[in-house]
Amino acid sequence: MMLICVLAVLLVPTATLDHKQLNGMKNLIKGLPPGVYPTCQIILFSELVDYDTADERCKTFDVTPGTTSHGNLVTVDDYEKNQVMGLLLELAYPFSDDMHKWGNTSWVWAGLRKTKNTAPKSKKDKTYDLHDWEWADGSHPSGYIRWMRKQPDQNSLKFRNKGCNEKPRCFQNQMRINHKGHWDDTYKFKKHPYACDYRGKYIVSPEKKTWWKAKEASEDAGLILDKVTSRA
Repeated sequence: MMLICVLAVLLVPTATLDHKQLNGMKNLIKGLPPGVYPTCQIILFSELVDYDTADERCKTFDVTPGTTSHGNLVTVDDYEKNQVMGLLLELAYPFSDDMHKWGNTSWVWAGLRKTKNTAPKSKKDKTYDLHDWEWADGSHPSGYIRWMRKQPDQNSLKFRNKGCNEKPRCFQNQMRINHKGHWDDTYKFKKHPYACDYRGKYIVSPEKKTWWKAKEASEDAGLILDKVTSRA
């Protein structure tokens, strides 16, 4: 029986994803280390890191063995993408009633950060203004936001208080997302899993499969088996 040594899969973005598709995607890339959860547009890493580390790691990362991808901390600019973020976090750290609401694994880093009025001194400075906030890709929030009630509140901490490592104060200038897809502003020294925008076109699996098994595995992930029509 003929075996396919390399499985090339053309990624087809879908409006909604479910657990079966996400697990199917993960099964296609068994060479990835534990704690990596890829979709067509987003890849989540379950390692708990601070915001600056997450931001830097998303610029260059490996999706499949022997390949390097370039991206940024995820831009969440529509409902579907926000839902996928919650689903990926659920896969990495399943929600349970005993999870702390503000715990490290209850949130995932996204790419939104405050770039203006970053040390607010008045209530006016703390008032949400979309022009003060910027995604890691350089764009500003527009029509879609999912801030929790009364957020962002732009609290601050004194140096060395509760982990603050900035002088004279730490400010809540970074955004994170929870299992329900709600947004919260927080301190960049906090440690959470993180998600990167992934703009790849193909996923190559090192597993040997027959054509039919390859097709089945692709469909389980909500994808289609690649059709090669040129040398390009």
